[in-house]
Amino acid sequence: MRLFRRAKEQREPASVPLRIDYGSGREWPDFEAALEAYKNPLVALAVDNIVGHVLAGGFYFRSENRQAAEKITRWAERIGLRGLLFDVIKELILTGNSFLKPIGRGESLELTRIPLSWIRPRFDFVIDENARVRVTNYYLAIRAGTHYEERALPANEVIHLAWNVLDPSRPWGYGIAYQLISRQRDWNGREVPSVLEAEASLRRNLVLYLYRAIPKRLIHIDASAQDLQTRFAPELAAALNEPTVDYITNTPFTVTELKPNELNFSYYTIVENVLISALRSPIVKLFTTPGFTEASAREATRLYENYIDALREYIEHMLETHVFPRVTNEARVELHWGQPERPDLRFADILAASRADAHNPALITREEARTILRELGWILTDDDAEEAFRSGRIVDTLHDVQIYLVPPDDIDRNTMRYYTIDSEKGIRLATALVKSLQRRQPVMLIFDKIVYKWDVAKAKQYYFDVFPTIYEQHGMLFI
Repeated sequence: MRLFRRAKEQREPASVPLRIDYGSGREWPDFEAALEAYKNPLVALAVDNIVGHVLAGGFYFRSENRQAAEKITRWAERIGLRGLLFDVIKELILTGNSFLKPIGRGESLELTRIPLSWIRPRFDFVIDENARVRVTNYYLAIRAGTHYEERALPANEVIHLAWNVLDPSRPWGYGIAYQLISRQRDWNGREVPSVLEAEASLRRNLVLYLYRAIPKRLIHIDASAQDLQTRFAPELAAALNEPTVDYITNTPFTVTELKPNELNFSYYTIVENVLISALRSPIVKLFTTPGFTEASAREATRLYENYIDALREYIEHMLETHVFPRVTNEARVELHWGQPERPDLRFADILAASRADAHNPALITREEARTILRELGWILTDDDAEEAFRSGRIVDTLHDVQIYLVPPDDIDRNTMRYYTIDSEKGIRLATALVKSLQRRQPVMLIFDKIVYKWDVAKAKQYYFDVFPTIYEQHGMLFI
């Protein structure tokens, strides 16, 4: 009896295979089963592709209050909003739910994701006078040592993103995992495996079939049992293990091959098509179906753009109404997908916008024009006007502002002449003989404070923005 028990123990497997259950039959949401579904490569491919499609173009913020938009931009860069949205959108697509815990306010606001595996399918609620269900508490199950501790999470302390809510009496969203892991019933009320359970079972059976599909040989040798055991069996085993070795014998024998029936793959194709349809992403077909070209994928992608746009609209709404007001309440800030449109600037347009005359100021300053040109790839050296200005000086008196265009000591004051450039604003230009150059040229701009409210800053701006154009057009008249 002891020997029999020992032999029985040796026949028992050393380990028991773990059964993966995609659909537990529990009431939705079953976040553990939904996260388990992400292990399926087709599900992971579809989810990641949709997330990438939503975020690939980037986003930016716009508001009537520029400071409010800049504050949101700084906050988003500090917390890494792009990376946070990547994880949140992945949870929304897969499960339809994502939970964020806001901490603090203003630009110090932090958003922490609550793991979906902690969320229990239980909640407290009240019904208001309009028959609307308002959630008061969610419940978390957090592992503490060897057991799970359940805690209530007040609904006003968390931001619950619920995408595609089907039942208004329940706060849960429904992602693609709902169709993949949920079991249904047939016409007799019997439970039918979920799509992922059926697909996993078929894949397992396919692997088993491939193992069994290896041809097996049944060899019948006309020899005694002793010769078969001591001679033929070892020799044939060695010959079969080495395909290049020939086996020669004068003993008659026959060989019969055992093959299973051909596998009908149409059954697997039916389940696979149901699975791919539930994934809502045409990229899966592009990678798995022969003949499904990139052009076909683009056409299919165009058809599911509505799904992408709807998801983007929901994310915009949640951020603009539940997150951005916690950062700034100066004005409404909107999230826009893609990149802001920039005008197609031509050099002639920039030059025309920076030009001015005695009566019309320039639309943009000289510094702004040079900045735009640098952004367009122009290589600009130091401005000659700035260099000339540094060689002179500014004199701010009680009655006027004087900008010297050359060193004052280098001016022959006996030869000075004065020309009026703008009588309405009290601008005059002085020319004189420059001693070091021995030629006449403009030497000073005079801005009359009695005629116009001139100060040093305005005089400098006029010198840089307007005077070069006037001098270019009428410079010979002043000499």
